[in-house]
Formats: sequence, structure tokens, C-alpha cells
Amino acid sequence: MNSFIDNVIEPEARKAGLDCFEAIGNHSKWNKTIEKIFQYRKLKSWNQRVYTLKEEDYEGNYEPKIEQGYTVIKMSKALYENQGNVLKNIEFLQSKILEFWSSLDEFFNEGIGYCIVFDNLIVSVCFSGFVFENIHCIDIETIEGHQGRKLAQTIVHSFVKECLENKIIPYWDCMELNKPSVAVVENVGFTNVFNYVGYYFPFE
Repeated sequence: MNSFIDNVIEPEARKAGLDCFEAIGNHSKWNKTIEKIFQYRKLKSWNQRVYTLKEEDYEGNYEPKIEQGYTVIKMSKALYENQGNVLKNIEFLQSKILEFWSSLDEFFNEGIGYCIVFDNLIVSVCFSGFVFENIHCIDIETIEGHQGRKLAQTIVHSFVKECLENKIIPYWDCMELNKPSVAVVENVGFTNVFNYVGYYFPFE
């Protein structure tokens, strides 16, 4: 395993601009195995929390009022294509979607998403990063300069409402250390269903 990482995975990872190796087991019993296999590496770990939301737990009454000047918009092909170059940073949305999906058509056929616009600038996005059957794993990001204004909480409500209307299960996977993210999901009504440990080590 270690020689395969050194001789095959690391060179390919470096070509892709990656500088570390991550390992995650699908069961807690894998943790000791991972620790043993990589005991001679500079192995570090982090804790991850997984949340899902049931319709009866949704805290719709706690949806924050959006500040003046901010507008929530549903993601669409027309928005993505940005005809007339109305949006100044459309590449932000484009790069976020293509970070998870192999094509635009695949995303719009299977995923859903919303963004918040301020002064023709996309400042926050929330969309299906991964989809399995009726489970949609959420990816969310608010750009610097607009954080701390409850935009994430606002946009999650829009995403969640569409999910629940269409019998879709919203699924949120975030680092335990990401306190703002944890606060958002718990305020919306998500339930912590399980936790797991992730491991990583830098390439030498």
C-alpha cells in the first residue's frame, strides 16, 4: 500500500496540484487499521459530522430576513450562461459546479441549487454536490466580505424547502471544527446522524 502511494498515487496527485493523501474508512473499525498502515507517516486526523433533515424537524420559522440588496436566485442554465455578462463573477459559480459534476447538463438534470446575488456579484452558493437516489449532499460557500450576515442560513432554507417539497433528503457532511457550518445546520433543524474520522498525511 505505501509503495503504491509513493510510486503511483503521489506523482498523479502532485500533477493535480494536491500535496497530501487522505484516507477515510466506511466503518469505525477501519480507524485502527488506517493508523497501523500509516504509522510511519506524519499522520493527522480530523472529526467529521454528518447531518440529515426530516420534514417534521425543519425549523422554517427561524429563516432569517435577508439584508437589503441581497437576492436569492435559483440556479438555472440561463443564470449559468450569464447572457449579457450581467454577473461579474460567474466563473465562481461555474467552477463550484464543475468541481463536483462532470458537466453542466448532469448537474441540472440531477442536482438543485441556489445563489445569493449582491450588486451583480454572486456572494453565496448552496447546491447538490453529490446525489445518490433521493439524497442530496449539500455544498455551500459564501465569499469573503459577505460572511457573518446569515447568508448561508438564508440560502440553506431555500435549498431545503425545495428538497422537502420533492421528497429529497438534504445531507450535510462537515468538519466538527467548522463551527459556523455546524451552527447553520442545527439552526435549520438538521439532526446529527453519525460522525466519522478522516486521516491525512503530507507527501514528503
